Order: sequence, then C-alpha cells, then structure tokens
Amino acid sequence: MHHEETTMLTVTLTTLTFVPASLHLGVDGALEIITGTRSQKGNVLVDAVKTNIQATLLGTWLGAIVIPLDWDRPWQAWPIPCVIGALLGYMIAHFITLAKTLPMLRLGKKVHR
Repeated sequence: MHHEETTMLTVTLTTLTFVPASLHLGVDGALEIITGTRSQKGNVLVDAVKTNIQATLLGTWLGAIVIPLDWDRPWQAWPIPCVIGALLGYMIAHFITLAKTLPMLRLGKKVHR
C-alpha cells in the first residue's frame, strides 16, 4: 500500500548506514559490521561506524512510536517520523563519536584504521 514511502525510508537508511560504512571500511567490512561478524575491537573508525549504524537504527525505531498516536498530524504519516528519527540518530552518533575522539586527539594519539 505504501511502497513508495517504504522505498524512500529504505534509501534513507541505506544512505545513512551502509554507504558511509562501505566508503570507510569497504563493502566487506561494512557487511561484517552490519551482520555482527566483525571481530576487530578497539579500532576508532570501526567503533565510530558501529555507533553511527546503531544510533541511526535506534532513532528510526524510536521515531515510529508517534505513528499510532491519535493526534492526526501531517508529520505523523508513514515514514516521516522514522526518517526524522533516523536523521536525529545519525546526528547524535556523530556527536558521540566527536566526544570520544577529541580526548584522543588532544593527547596526541593517532586515529587510523
């Protein structure tokens, strides 16, 4: 019934999660993170990509909470709350990553793959 709207949410989520992960880590690395088979721990870049994916998906899920409420507002229509939640989660993930990496940069540690 809402194929076009669902497709747009899918494109948004792919653009916010898989595309940055595959650009930074390669397609195989992105698939390992998404499927949970990535064994490399402690790498700043991998942790940042994981935080990005997790916060974006959590924001999408939390955005869906307002859809069934009986407010009859235009912004409650599918998938607007989910897209807004995804964008907010994506933005929050970047602030979290910034907060984690700034102390490392101040101490002079190198942030590499």
